[in-house]
Amino acid sequence: MTKPLRRTAIRSGRGLWVVLGLIIAAVFAVDLLLPLGVAAGVPYIVPVLLSRRSPARRVTLVVAIICTLLTVAGYFMSLPSGIHWMVLANRGLAIGAIWACAFLLLERKRVGEALRETGVRLRAIFETTPDGIIVIAENGRIESVNVGATKLFGYRGEELVGQNVAVLMPSPHAERHDAYLARYRATGEKRIIGHGREVVGKKKDGTQFPFYLAVGEIDVGGRRSFTGVLHDLTERRSIEKDSLEDPLTGLANRRAFDRLLSAALSRGTTSLLFIDVDRLKAINDSFGHVCGDEALAMTADRIRTGLRSTEAGISARIGGDEFAVILPNTERATAQRIGERLFEAIHPALTEIDARSGVSIGVASASRGALPSELLRRADQALYRAKKRRGRVSA
Repeated sequence: MTKPLRRTAIRSGRGLWVVLGLIIAAVFAVDLLLPLGVAAGVPYIVPVLLSRRSPARRVTLVVAIICTLLTVAGYFMSLPSGIHWMVLANRGLAIGAIWACAFLLLERKRVGEALRETGVRLRAIFETTPDGIIVIAENGRIESVNVGATKLFGYRGEELVGQNVAVLMPSPHAERHDAYLARYRATGEKRIIGHGREVVGKKKDGTQFPFYLAVGEIDVGGRRSFTGVLHDLTERRSIEKDSLEDPLTGLANRRAFDRLLSAALSRGTTSLLFIDVDRLKAINDSFGHVCGDEALAMTADRIRTGLRSTEAGISARIGGDEFAVILPNTERATAQRIGERLFEAIHPALTEIDARSGVSIGVASASRGALPSELLRRADQALYRAKKRRGRVSA
């Protein structure tokens, strides 16, 4: 609590005690003036009820004890009058009323304290959860965000509250989000609520990134809102990419190649091109490894650009100077033509680096269900035949 708030709370507490003291004193004075037969202690209920202005339970407890003691004191300090049993009954009634009200207030304060503590805990969880949490209203406006969400998107909290949540989405999802909400309100059909899915978000600087989104629905008194929990997938995707991508060429690595080849053979006839850069060691020895890496990167780029958009080729670097192209649902004759085209794109560029260098390409095919090892063996044999011809394409 800040110092100004603490000072305000202290002044408020002192003021309440002054008011309670005056009321208690007034009730006690009236009690002394009235005959004992009158239930003058019942008005002590008023200060007990006023003690609810303080959230502390001890205030109510102290006021109830004071009022009880004064009720008893009034019995002994007032002039004797009335029927004795009636006097005792009136005093008992007053004390019972005091403690009945005190008990109800103490219970109410206990529940209030529990709710406040729960609220503080939930707020702490909301703010300290590393994942992003965003609460939006039924119309798509952001009601609250936690620190994790502000870090995730690069905004300050006050910049987001009141904005349409579509500001955090790239096109075309941003333009369609209000329509998604309207359809849900009209049909009740849940497409993402209660389920999780991977989506793309947009940071304040326009950068897009993947995250996993889980959405829950809240309905309090007929007022509906939605809570989204966001888990950043950027690091995971980076790790996955690094583990399946060759860092020098950007093509799939051997691990990814093995998976992709098995998948292609499980679906249908598959052809495979084995591409070998001839005399790469001589380039490294003569011009340095930097030049050798440039030759490999150039070869990868020519393979990538040499495949037409209609050809579902998957290119990979599977060794130091070896590349492969998986051609799903492709017969060997078509694969041979693709290999010839790639040869014409790659070979001249390599001979410009070293006249004795070049490229050799082996072509092989296998039907659906064949073992990847068998297709690899055939492609390797074809590559051997191509190298014997000093840089050609061989099937």
